[in-house]
Amino acid sequence: MIQELKDNYGHLFGEALLNEINQVGTFKEVSEGYKLMDIGDYVRAMPLLISGVIKILREDNDGDELLLYFLEKG
Repeated sequence: MIQELKDNYGHLFGEALLNEINQVGTFKEVSEGYKLMDIGDYVRAMPLLISGVIKILREDNDGDELLLYFLEKG
């Protein structure tokens, strides 16, 4: 996993931080449509993507989606 972290985040984080993320971080593979967090949830972790995209959206009062942005790896 350390090589994926270096490849995707080596330009942002130093070697010591990448090693710490590798040691204490949790690798998760999530399915399409899985809700990582919701409005009002306590933020327990920050996702660092190795592959894929996370869609960030809100729902309006009618239940329609309002796309805010996408998170990608790196």
